[in-house]
Amino acid sequence: VGLVIAPWNAPVLLCLLPLLGMLAAGNLVVLKPSEAAKATSRLIARLVQRYFPDRAVVVAEGGREVVERLIATPVDHILFTGGGDVG
Repeated sequence: VGLVIAPWNAPVLLCLLPLLGMLAAGNLVVLKPSEAAKATSRLIARLVQRYFPDRAVVVAEGGREVVERLIATPVDHILFTGGGDVG
């Protein structure tokens, strides 16, 4: 299982580009778009539900508390783009 935690300043690129590699490697993927890009996060969540009905990809929306729960769960790979103060 791969976890992608994307930043606010390039939410589409830094959500979907790592997704491609993780899927190509055979992983299930959890995407966590930035809560600072709410419209983009909602769009990604709707598209993922539509195009990945098998739940090979899921979107976790929310703030810091969601990230803390996600990184506390066992995953094989975490891709985080951001600053040390946040993560």
